[in-house]
Amino acid sequence: MSVEENVIDRSIPPISELRQIAQSTKTSADRRLSYRFFRLLSIYITRVLLHTPVTANQVTVLSILTGIAGIVLIAQQSAAIAIAGYLLMFLYHVLDKVDGEIARARKNFSIHGIYLDNIGHHLTGGGLILATAFRLAIMLDAWAVPILFVGVMGGIACILYRVEKQAPFHLYSQHVMVFPEIVDSLREPGSSFTRESIKKTREQDGTSILRHGPIAVVRELLLTLASFPVSALILLGGVTLEAGTDSIAYALLALIIVCTIQVLAFIGIEFANLSQNLVAECKRLHRRAKDVGDQGSD
Repeated sequence: MSVEENVIDRSIPPISELRQIAQSTKTSADRRLSYRFFRLLSIYITRVLLHTPVTANQVTVLSILTGIAGIVLIAQQSAAIAIAGYLLMFLYHVLDKVDGEIARARKNFSIHGIYLDNIGHHLTGGGLILATAFRLAIMLDAWAVPILFVGVMGGIACILYRVEKQAPFHLYSQHVMVFPEIVDSLREPGSSFTRESIKKTREQDGTSILRHGPIAVVRELLLTLASFPVSALILLGGVTLEAGTDSIAYALLALIIVCTIQVLAFIGIEFANLSQNLVAECKRLHRRAKDVGDQGSD
């Protein structure tokens, strides 16, 4: 793709308008405070880069390299260097927002960019935890094996949790689009599978327990705590206390907390998928695909 195609009109819209163009679809879908906080920062970097020939994919690669650098620093024994590594992970997270904003602002999307983006998510999510565990295992040689075990379990749960969140989309694209009868009632006359209709159905049959009430509150809290920036913040807090008190116990406690949250989040998403998410999301996606097809035939 040429440089001329990558640089949009010189009249870049103001921040308020750019937020609507590049962020509205994302912020409406994710209301977590940590998510919105980083979006507040990323839009300013996005606006600057829109004046340059830098592409969304180039920003994605830069974010991945930033994340790898952060992982390397976190694994060092020096608390100060590890803190710098955690800060780089926050920079990665900001850049991870910027690439998508550039793509939406320029209306220039790429399947390669989405693939690279997913690689970055898995690499940094698991790498953040594993690098922390490796550092602590080196410093606490007598406890190296249990520390590495906790770190590996947390890192694997972190990656699998993110993979399983996308399970309905993968199953729909691979199987339901070819054999829609896999999901009952997809082709019943007059049926509607919008998100609102699914929600009403859940309320009628009593399966909305995961969406309302105390369990829903716990679920949302767990998803928030399991998010990348919150995990990084907890680990940063642990190593900062370690540097201030010269006690590695704080960093170890932070690792245990983060790994426990990741494991619980993985168990939670598995339960949600098996109980209702897989079928409900496949129905919603099928309805959306049908609507798109109907519009294309008009």
